[in-house]
Amino acid sequence: MRRKREHEEFRTEAAKNAVAQKLQRMDENLRQQEQQRDAAGRAERRKDSIYREAEKERDRIDHSTRRADEAYRDAQNERNRMEHVTRRGNEDYRDAENERNRMEHATRREDETFKQAEQQQNTIKKAISRHKAQTNFDILCKSFHCEILDQPKWICGSCGGL
Repeated sequence: MRRKREHEEFRTEAAKNAVAQKLQRMDENLRQQEQQRDAAGRAERRKDSIYREAEKERDRIDHSTRRADEAYRDAQNERNRMEHVTRRGNEDYRDAENERNRMEHATRREDETFKQAEQQQNTIKKAISRHKAQTNFDILCKSFHCEILDQPKWICGSCGGL
């Protein structure tokens, strides 16, 4: 006795059903009904705590697998950055985030080693900034002197211009 899947009739019927299913999914109403049905079924399954835990574990594994791909990780980081920029556009969110950051920084500064490291970093940043400012000033003075030297050194007798 042959199994049902081995019958040629079953194979041709399955192919026809697949084509019919694709054609049905082209109808927007049927696709919406199917999505609503799937969402309701998923919501029903999620009521079970065992299913929820298994789903969380599955999602965690899938996420870590996808994050191993550098292109996915870069795209996700870019999405997160853009989302954060958008959220910071909201004044309430920005104020709350600034307050959280201030509190977190104050808490970290209570640790003496953090405070010393932060003071060292600030000293280095100030020194670098001063050095850059002095370098930029020196470059500006040199370029200004070069421009003065490149200018004509006589005055026109008829118009008084250089």
